[in-house]
Amino acid sequence: MAGHSMSPILQPGDWLVVDPNFTEPPNIGDIVIAKTQNMDHFLVKRVAAFPEHYPATEHSVWLLGDNPDASSDSRVYGSFPVSSIQGRVAWVW
Repeated sequence: MAGHSMSPILQPGDWLVVDPNFTEPPNIGDIVIAKTQNMDHFLVKRVAAFPEHYPATEHSVWLLGDNPDASSDSRVYGSFPVSSIQGRVAWVW
């Protein structure tokens, strides 16, 4: 993990174990790995909310960093399709 966007829960250099095998949409409060909309890099963020149309054909989530001053998240990228989520963080060390 790099950066301070998820401080204090996650710190730069933390190792994450990610469960890529989830069959249901994430829950509010889950920490997830998601691809950005232009698919050029991954983000580690917390599921903060579901837009009003959830659930619908285009499921999406609002992802935020725990440290807003150091985070590029849904405030920059907008909502993320659930399909952009690559997995849930299961363990941190």
